Amino acid sequence: MSGLCGATVLLLAIPDKALAWAVAGGAAAATALGQRAPELIGEAIKGRRRTHELETADPFTTDVRLRNIDYVTFTDGSQTEDVPASGHTVQLIVTGALPEAVLLTDLRVEVIAWSPRFGALSRHAAEVPRRRFEALLDARPPQVKALDSSDFPYAIKSQESEAFDIKITTEAGDVQWVLWLDWQSGKRSGSTRVDLGGHPFRTAARDSQRAR
Repeated sequence: MSGLCGATVLLLAIPDKALAWAVAGGAAAATALGQRAPELIGEAIKGRRRTHELETADPFTTDVRLRNIDYVTFTDGSQTEDVPASGHTVQLIVTGALPEAVLLTDLRVEVIAWSPRFGALSRHAAEVPRRRFEALLDARPPQVKALDSSDFPYAIKSQESEAFDIKITTEAGDVQWVLWLDWQSGKRSGSTRVDLGGHPFRTAARDSQRAR
């Protein structure tokens, strides 16, 4: 209120022409500001949204590829289905997305579903894996273990990547599963689910004579 009174006294002290000019200028500025108000509000909302996304999103991106694949074929009447056979490799590439470094602290496997089905094995040409891990789906609980001398944790910075070749093994039938990547970045920490586009991985036992 005091600011408004001060402005009123100042305007009363200005001669008529100057007063008209001041009023017109103030009105024009207010009009311009009013016209930009939606734009300014939109920019503020976008800024807050970007900040929220940076504070809540995973600090890295993941890319998943299946390699070194043989298949088990299941036949159900007239329908057939090929499922990657035990021993195939999931290649997980993790790339830092923020300026602050991220420490990848662990990698875990979770079994989503299991079915005691066995089919016919079909072999394909194998690839040589790079950094090697193994996911043991039949362990209780399921576990991931290093097959080389190096193991978690690994640190990645923005635009840096770590690639993991994970050999998947089961002798217990048809298994659906996902990976969980544990991480730390500054004061934040979390676990990121790794799957095939929102769906669990599937792996089938090679030996049709074995059961759980």
